[in-house]
Amino acid sequence: MSVILKSTQEGVTTVTLNRPEALNALSYELRRAITETFLELREDAATKVIILTGSGRAFCAGLDLKELGQEGFSQPAIDLQGAVSSVGKPIIGAIN
Repeated sequence: MSVILKSTQEGVTTVTLNRPEALNALSYELRRAITETFLELREDAATKVIILTGSGRAFCAGLDLKELGQEGFSQPAIDLQGAVSSVGKPIIGAIN
């Protein structure tokens, strides 16, 4: 199962966080996928506007504390904020 769902229609790309069982908590995998997706969308001429939403009953529960609490867990640096803020296109948060 992909942690990000993406679809584009008529210039609007919907990016959906897809970890509903964890209330879309930001695991390392999800943060990496969001970063990669927004870097791709920056260069995508078919995308004029981005809608960011979450699947299930929550938009996002924040960082995945279960993952962060694992003994020996480490993660390479990811510039999630930089990727999102530099996309250069309007972003609409569809927050449930």
